[in-house]
Amino acid sequence: MTSYKFRIYPTKDQSTKIDETFRSVKFIWNKNVEIFNSYKKGEKLNYKTVTILRQEFEFLKNCSAGALQQMERNFQEALKQFFNKKRKKKLGRPQFKKDQSSYQLPNKKYDIRVNKIWLEKIGLVDIEIDRTIPVNSKYCNCTVSKSKSGKYFVSIAFSTDEQNFEKTNKAVGIDLGLKTLVVASNGKEFETKKYLRKSQKRLKKLSKHLSRKVKGSNRYNKNRIKLAKTHEKVSNQRKYNNHLISHELTRDFDFISIENLNISGLLKNRKLSKSISDAGWSQLISFLEYKCKNRGKTLQKIDRFFPSSKMCRFCGKINQDLSLSDREWQCECGHLHDRDLSAAINILLEGLRIFYRLENIQSLSDMEQKSDKGVQLDLCLVENLCTSYEVSTNHLIKV
Repeated sequence: MTSYKFRIYPTKDQSTKIDETFRSVKFIWNKNVEIFNSYKKGEKLNYKTVTILRQEFEFLKNCSAGALQQMERNFQEALKQFFNKKRKKKLGRPQFKKDQSSYQLPNKKYDIRVNKIWLEKIGLVDIEIDRTIPVNSKYCNCTVSKSKSGKYFVSIAFSTDEQNFEKTNKAVGIDLGLKTLVVASNGKEFETKKYLRKSQKRLKKLSKHLSRKVKGSNRYNKNRIKLAKTHEKVSNQRKYNNHLISHELTRDFDFISIENLNISGLLKNRKLSKSISDAGWSQLISFLEYKCKNRGKTLQKIDRFFPSSKMCRFCGKINQDLSLSDREWQCECGHLHDRDLSAAINILLEGLRIFYRLENIQSLSDMEQKSDKGVQLDLCLVENLCTSYEVSTNHLIKV
């Protein structure tokens, strides 16, 4: 399943109808949550369907029935997950929606016509199609949304035959950082752009102006949109940069090894939280995950507690005295290590060890036995890897 997001340009009347649909789908959800809150254990839960609610409330008839029914199905799914006892992590109770800026339409409730899109109860809306949807694709649902800055978008989901990239027979390990966003094991670096830091002065100025306006006034709304557009620009810049990095990595390498970082825990560090958020680690990892899946590549995550920066890749010794400010360090065996590059190489080696299950293996010839367990081991890839970094295969067992 793939989805493309396009911007749409509704007229004033059409934007009013879209906003009305947002409020209507929120009403459907909140009405059923109200019924659910009065539910007592042992009783039968009788929530109200869209058909019943449209008979009681006339304004719901002005909106797309498909959008209302989709919200009803979402509520049913939320109840199903809430009462699922087999689920390891139980979901909380359905909550009231205070703000709703999107709704979904099933397949037959919309249609793309050259440079326009037909939406049920809205009509033909101008659309800017900047990406071509494959010809043999099967269309699924679409999502109409509105950003904080007042722009309207439609996200079209479709299923198509996956087009895998050509095999490159190359592997890479990447180390995520703040000074340098990505350091690859082949020595290539991707800089941290610091988009939020660069826009900090403008954001501060606009926030100060907004705080001085009367809430709900025309000037308040104008300044709110200015602030939202600045935040949106920072977000789009970061997203574009992460798309470029993830595209290049998944295009050039068949095997990518990364650390399974606890990013939500790292954000609790008050000194580094803004820099971590500005770097966009979580977004970059999610881009790598879905692109590797769609392009037939392998993304291997290693343990977050693996000492990638502190370990010498030649002798396997761990430097316990290494601090965050140390960018280079020398091992007792005599080798000088660049902190980030050495970490990326160790992440790659550890990722290969986990992926190929290299426990109790003493040589490359022993790796061939792993193919009996359903693991297709690329000996050429491992041999090239070991010789390029002057690392013996025994090092793969030591880590």
